[in-house]
Amino acid sequence: MDKRKRNNVFIVLEGLSGSGKTTIGKIVAKRIKGEFYRTPPSLFAGSFRNRIDKCASDSARFLFYLAGVI
Repeated sequence: MDKRKRNNVFIVLEGLSGSGKTTIGKIVAKRIKGEFYRTPPSLFAGSFRNRIDKCASDSARFLFYLAGVI
């Protein structure tokens, strides 16, 4: 099979804070020789994320997290 026609897999892990999503995601990415992406990215993390989670409307939160994925 031509390496350029490789099947791509996109795996999403969801769960509560502290449930092991990051740990499992990194293990899976390593085993399948893939890449691990964390959302939201570090640019969106910290106090800014906390403020969005605490004060923003549902629509604003959705757009915030969507921007982190895009």
